[in-house]
Amino acid sequence: KKSVVVKPSLSITCPLYVTQSTHEISFHMGGIAVLKQPKGFLKILEIIFAIAAFATLVSYNEKGKVVQDIASPVSDNETIYPFVIGYDFGDDDLYFETEQGKRLLEVDGKHKTGAGFFNFVGVVSFLMSVFLLCFYAFGEDKLAESRQTTFFTVDFIQHAVVAFFWFVAACVWADATNTLPGIVNRGFDDFVNSNLTQCVGIITITCTRQKPSYGDLIVCSILAFLNCFLWAANCWFVFKETKWLTKKQSARSENSTGKSGESYQ
Repeated sequence: KKSVVVKPSLSITCPLYVTQSTHEISFHMGGIAVLKQPKGFLKILEIIFAIAAFATLVSYNEKGKVVQDIASPVSDNETIYPFVIGYDFGDDDLYFETEQGKRLLEVDGKHKTGAGFFNFVGVVSFLMSVFLLCFYAFGEDKLAESRQTTFFTVDFIQHAVVAFFWFVAACVWADATNTLPGIVNRGFDDFVNSNLTQCVGIITITCTRQKPSYGDLIVCSILAFLNCFLWAANCWFVFKETKWLTKKQSARSENSTGKSGESYQ
């Protein structure tokens, strides 16, 4: 008789104590615990690499030069013509500096358009990452308690869209990085041939070219592909919370319980 009296008291009090303690822990640790989850940690990486991508592109500004050396029996004279290339890669952003003013290079409009699209995707993905990280930390638990799965479905769709945009931006800018050096090389050739004389009588004129570096542009393409990978990888962790996966799991659980019930009978 004593065992019958003790067992109900244990079965009632223990679950209540555990439930209350876990609720208090989740309430106090909600904002920090999201950083330990895969999707929260990936959001931190998305913020960092998004800033790195568009900041590297916007801050790009390189210089080259053409050095004209005039050698004569009397004296030597050296003239330097600086060359400037920078964001946003329009007609006014690639030029030689001469005594008469700027000598602009003819640039395709796709470079300026590609740079603008790259910068747009970087800024939008940064803002979305900050917003979603704050929502995961402070608002996700309320949706989970109310069993509202619509937001998680929308979240999955927007992750897929941003990943696709990053892929397009990476491909566009990789193509621009490959074609831009050819445009600069032709600009150097045209400038030397049209403005500088190679040899006049006993006076010898030589030209030395120092072309700009394109390392930062290559880094931008790599960062864009990396951002695409991060958003695509995060799609899986967001997909696990959508109604599509929860319906499949509930259907499997119902089938398993049905089979176990039949076998028991």
